[in-house]
Amino acid sequence: MSKNSNISAGSRSRRKPAAIPAPVVDPLVVGATKFAELMGIHTGTVKQWILAGMPATRGGAVVRIDLNVALKWVRLRHERELSEIRERTDAEGGKERKTAAEARLKEMDVAEREGQLVRASEVEERWAQIINALRESVMAVAGNAVQAGLIEPRQEVELDELHRGALAAAVSGIVERIDTEEEET
Repeated sequence: MSKNSNISAGSRSRRKPAAIPAPVVDPLVVGATKFAELMGIHTGTVKQWILAGMPATRGGAVVRIDLNVALKWVRLRHERELSEIRERTDAEGGKERKTAAEARLKEMDVAEREGQLVRASEVEERWAQIINALRESVMAVAGNAVQAGLIEPRQEVELDELHRGALAAAVSGIVERIDTEEEET
């Protein structure tokens, strides 16, 4: 036998065995336990979610969960829950605001009955009456002074002008104080 025949005889005995195909595994499909681990939740929660409608397939005792589909379901479920919480919170907040407003109205009613609070329209009307009475009294001083013989009739016009100026200055001062107080509030 030649050297070449030995090599070829040895190479025939070293044949590779036929390859066994690997099972097809979808990396995006996991079992319930792995899903719970990935989500950081208890496996009981996963079971509850499946009962609540989370997509999963059952092959005998094995539950298979497609991560893409399940994560979409979980996200939508959380969005729905958050929306419900917001609606309840808004409704409760509205109730609280309404209750607070009703309480404030009752407090104002009591304060009004006790004389601590009066309606603005009543105050405005009364102040207008007081100011008009004061104006008429002050403007009558010059005429009364003439009738009493305290001043000459020619001095009445000058005294009226002095009174008008004093009244205008007083009213202007009152208005300025009111405006200043409103700005500070």
